[in-house]
Amino acid sequence: MRLAGFHAFVLLLGGVLFENAASACAVCFGEPGAPMTRGLTWAIISLGGIVGLVLAGVAGFFVHVNRRSQSPPESKSDDAPVNR
Repeated sequence: MRLAGFHAFVLLLGGVLFENAASACAVCFGEPGAPMTRGLTWAIISLGGIVGLVLAGVAGFFVHVNRRSQSPPESKSDDAPVNR
């Protein structure tokens, strides 16, 4: 327990002593309408969309596999007419 308190104290002391280095970046702290901020916002939205699409594809695959495993197997009938 003492070690965790010491680590918390060191982190707090580092944040106080190196305030400029610990502050937010220009994108997070800067002007909301700046081109860099808008670009980063669209990059985050695009990456989130791509991740969402991939996860939806994986979920769709497992739904497909689950439905296929619950359906009865297709029977191959030998009584089918043969064209000779």
